[in-house]
Amino acid sequence: EWREESIDDVPDIEAQNNNFWGFSTAGITRGKDTVTEAFFELETPIVRDLPYAKDITLNVSARWSDYDSYGSDTTYRGSLQYVVNPTLSFRATVGTSFRPPDLYEQFLGDQIGFVSNLNDPCNNFGSSGLRPGDPVYDNCLSQGLPLDYRATTSISSIVGGASDLAAETSKSKTFGVVFKPGDLGVSMAVDYFDITINDTVASPSVGFILSECYGTRGFTSPFCTRVGPRSNPGSQLAFVDASFVNIGEQNSVGVDTNIVYDMDTESGRFTLDMTATYLIEQNQELFGQVSRLAGRWGFPRWSAEAQARYNWRDYTVAWSVDYIGESKERPVVDPGTTNIDRIFRTPNYLSHAVSLRYAADDWELIGTVRNVFDKDPPFVSGGQGNEGASRVLNTLPGVGYDLLGRSFTVRFAKRFGK
Repeated sequence: EWREESIDDVPDIEAQNNNFWGFSTAGITRGKDTVTEAFFELETPIVRDLPYAKDITLNVSARWSDYDSYGSDTTYRGSLQYVVNPTLSFRATVGTSFRPPDLYEQFLGDQIGFVSNLNDPCNNFGSSGLRPGDPVYDNCLSQGLPLDYRATTSISSIVGGASDLAAETSKSKTFGVVFKPGDLGVSMAVDYFDITINDTVASPSVGFILSECYGTRGFTSPFCTRVGPRSNPGSQLAFVDASFVNIGEQNSVGVDTNIVYDMDTESGRFTLDMTATYLIEQNQELFGQVSRLAGRWGFPRWSAEAQARYNWRDYTVAWSVDYIGESKERPVVDPGTTNIDRIFRTPNYLSHAVSLRYAADDWELIGTVRNVFDKDPPFVSGGQGNEGASRVLNTLPGVGYDLLGRSFTVRFAKRFGK
């Protein structure tokens, strides 16, 4: 396969010249790349219908990719399926992947926008739970800011492409077993996974960059080079460069378990579907520093979801449960004391949902209640350092906790034609 890719986006000249008050500034995004690829795949049975090997099948594939902008690379994948008998089978995969930065990530013209002043870590730092010895407290103080400092203007955010980005690569391997005992209506699968991603391309958020920079003693984080000076009057943050960058290496190791139970009744069908994940390792390397995140905020050791549903004629009723296991960060102790007065643990969390669906021939209606028992997200303290998920307003968004409380939705869908 051969293809040419190009991007050419020219914003309004007034937007390029920053002449729209209160709006973002946009630069010209222009570039192209040429790609040549070849793909190969082979699937072949190795063994069939032997006493202890009903089926063994091997699948291998490979792809060669050549980009004018990044050169060439080869990726592969191999999988083996070993069916002992209808009750027991084993499976394994190993593979790699390769993704050069896309045209947008390479050639994006600088986009200048604004983010809330609440992202400034020094906001009211003297009475936010921080104390002398905390990196944020000491760093803010070293900039000559008063303890009751308040950021009053939005922070300029610059996001642009980067021509020196490396390609993302990954390696993965999985091993699993599937168990289906007879006519009991039960199937169980257990899979071990080990996935490593190198040089992830991302545009880090302004909040993340500021948190990383101010959270290190003496502004030693490499992200501090992306934070502009504080301007006078008011010592407000001038800008933050959130352009694309290779983040580093991420490694995830764990075990997935899935159990499904199906039972036919005189009037319908009952299904119970449960999935659980145990996280063995979750490591992140960032500019030479390795963070071990398994068990920390955002990366609980255990997580699970389950759904029980019953189908009767055109109706389906379902009850779902989401589980997020406990997590914790290293406790923060005030200098010269042994008192731990900040909340650094998140407890086990359960959220429930219920839905009712009616399906006709060409339309359906679904009503859902999410977070049935109005479960609050966990509370964590300000001034508490974190290596996992970022704290926002004393909780952890983006982890899976419901932040909105109990909610109700109704969905109607109609199919037209054949």
